[in-house]
Amino acid sequence: MTQDYTKNEKQKPKRAPRASNDELDFDHPPRGVAMERTPDGGVVITSRIFSGATVFFTVFALFWNGITSVFVCSIVGMTLAKFGIDTPFGGITMEGSGEPASLVFLWLFITPFILVGIGTALFALRGIFGKCVITVCHDAASVRTGVGFLARTQHFSPQSIKRVGWHSPYSQNNTPVYHLLVEMNNGRQIKLPGFNNTRMAWIAHALGIVLGRPVEEKP
Repeated sequence: MTQDYTKNEKQKPKRAPRASNDELDFDHPPRGVAMERTPDGGVVITSRIFSGATVFFTVFALFWNGITSVFVCSIVGMTLAKFGIDTPFGGITMEGSGEPASLVFLWLFITPFILVGIGTALFALRGIFGKCVITVCHDAASVRTGVGFLARTQHFSPQSIKRVGWHSPYSQNNTPVYHLLVEMNNGRQIKLPGFNNTRMAWIAHALGIVLGRPVEEKP
């Protein structure tokens, strides 16, 4: 059962068994992480999502969308010209590109590039402005990840937790990259986004305390 750390302001939480780093200070989270104790006995842990992957997606999105926008403007110009509308960006033209069939082909061709650009831009915005908010009370818990309408909230019961462990969503330089997860007794998994090593170690330690579960050692 989740412990109540708010009934007594002087009460300090005990260390979780097998915490990932015994030197972590529960009451002084690292930069980018905040913890609040709610009046009803809950704990709210908030962390930025920004990581090295965010830098990659930001650079890639700027490069990809910059090139794609040139072709999109050209196709838009050709499409509007078909309807007799003058535009300041005629840009690239192709023989027969004004024909309806050619315009349809161009739009079908460019659509996957537009979707990739939108997807990477959303990932970049999620990493730059998004947060992961972990709320744990006695009878309910949730993990909200993202920013604004892009945020996703997953609810679960603290009493149904089987383990707090790790999963590897991808590898970097042939080395698995591990993120935290909370697994339920029914097999359902709540996967947390990636953080830098300092924040991830602290959050793992804090989760072990507030959820009353030992945190598995990172593989």
